[in-house]
Amino acid sequence: MDWFEQVPKVELHLHREGAVPPPALRQLIEKYGGDPAVPNVAALELRFEYRDFRNFLEIWTWKNQYVREYEDFRLIAEAVARDLARQNVRYVEVFYSPADFRQHGLDVGPITEAIRAGVDRVAEIAVGLVAFRRAKTDSRGRVYRRSRVVVELRGKSNPNDRSLRCGKSTLPKSWHASTITGTRGSSAN
Repeated sequence: MDWFEQVPKVELHLHREGAVPPPALRQLIEKYGGDPAVPNVAALELRFEYRDFRNFLEIWTWKNQYVREYEDFRLIAEAVARDLARQNVRYVEVFYSPADFRQHGLDVGPITEAIRAGVDRVAEIAVGLVAFRRAKTDSRGRVYRRSRVVVELRGKSNPNDRSLRCGKSTLPKSWHASTITGTRGSSAN
């Protein structure tokens, strides 16, 4: 094992949707009937060689169609955490976008719980979860309601501990940033 593989690491900004290990995504594709364009993991990996940004968005949308149930989030979260633990990552802040899965009737709370259940199966890594909620805009693109970010942190040594120690102070373990509301018609800048 090389020295780099042995060094403990921190991943401070990881998008869960973009970090799905190919075997886990392949499992979900098969669960939902398969896709003849990706008959195996090697073909799936080739699909993720983007030609340009538009192609990236097309693949992103294609991939998300295979995440339809809360259990799918648990499976992906556990696979991502195991992959990171194998790389000796000891702490990760995982960002995810619940709004991308509203089309399947999925809500942010149960998505977060499913992700937490998945990462909690991997004791070697501590995980902070950050959910993005998008801003609301009017027909001219002006922001009239800012989005909310939900942050949930849990310590590795005691997952039931409701606090996070930071130096000499103790912080609440779960923060729910309040919604910031601007007046209708205010600009995004």
